[in-house]
Amino acid sequence: MQIQFQALTQAMVEALATIDAEQASITRAYANAAIIPNAQIRAIVEQEAQQLVGVVVEGTAIADGRWWLYDLIIDPQLRRRGYGRATIAALLTERAADYSIQQLYATYPTSNQLAQQFLAALGAQASPSDPAEALTVALAVPPRSKPSATISLQPITLANARACLALSVAPHQQQFVASTAASLVQAHFEPHWETQGIYADTTLVGFMMYGNDPDYGWGLLRLLVDAIFQGRGYGRMAIQLMLATIRAAGGRSVAVSYEDANHVARRLYQSLGFVETDEQPFGEPFAVLQLDQ
Repeated sequence: MQIQFQALTQAMVEALATIDAEQASITRAYANAAIIPNAQIRAIVEQEAQQLVGVVVEGTAIADGRWWLYDLIIDPQLRRRGYGRATIAALLTERAADYSIQQLYATYPTSNQLAQQFLAALGAQASPSDPAEALTVALAVPPRSKPSATISLQPITLANARACLALSVAPHQQQFVASTAASLVQAHFEPHWETQGIYADTTLVGFMMYGNDPDYGWGLLRLLVDAIFQGRGYGRMAIQLMLATIRAAGGRSVAVSYEDANHVARRLYQSLGFVETDEQPFGEPFAVLQLDQ
């Protein structure tokens, strides 16, 4: 069975209106799509017959980057034919290139036995939930082989500055990292900072800014990987290249600081051997990696 997603047309809306038993659910779906940032509502269409079988609302939350299934409604007359499972499979296929997505979350009332049975059959596991009357579950995205690429660091020059300025992180990450524009301006007035583009083969995928600070020694000040290239290990490989450069220059340690709420950054640096200290010279966690060990 193959299904496809289509933008809702007026004819589809009128067809959905005939599903009397699902009116409350359909109204909720439209409301969710209208008020939840990044959420989208689409028609679920059986590909061969071009038959409308339901609607789905899904999207990536701005606050934390998690991928949510907000609503999945299948015409009651077509249930138990596998359209729900096919819809989830199609969503996963759509997101196959987004390696930062590891789970699909859903929340439903504890009284919704149909949703519970459906998601449990797909292997969804319970996840922490605040409301006592609701249950949140997470469905693991199947492992995907990551594309291989040669990672290199190349200086930011006039030739690649425009592409560098176009790099951006996901909306929920913007509070954690300064823009490349701000970084380039800072490096202009503080020339001890090196600005480097992170390249995967010939494609600019990220930005790094590091150097030998007069007060704190070698440090990594900025690191970002563009949102569409995240989850592929490019940031880790870029850090390893930076560490090799600092070692070759005689550096004995490297420091980095990050927002306390940036758990992804904390885990990344800890996995590379950085150890948080009691110091917080910039008012946020400060971690150091000893290079002479």
